[in-house]
Amino acid sequence: MYDSKFPVSVGNLVLYRHDQYSAIEAGGNSQAGDVVPAIVVRVWVKETGYVNLKVITDAARDIWVTSVSYSETEPRHWFWRPRPTAILVQSGEGVPAA
Repeated sequence: MYDSKFPVSVGNLVLYRHDQYSAIEAGGNSQAGDVVPAIVVRVWVKETGYVNLKVITDAARDIWVTSVSYSETEPRHWFWRPRPTAILVQSGEGVPAA
């Protein structure tokens, strides 16, 4: 579920899960369900995370997908990249209290 306390903004690097149509458009070895990086190029509704993305593919060209909403499991949706453990430890998050 999208948390508007951490709103998405233009320039954020997120992950995008291909559906069959975007995988075909991307070409190469792209398949539905593949997770690839994407850059947020427009935010339509900040409260719900409704955005346009420039999807970075491992093929001859990148693609543009419009009106994409947030979901960690559904195809043709974006989601946040996992936060690296090193950053959590450095910031004090995830470190057990003494």
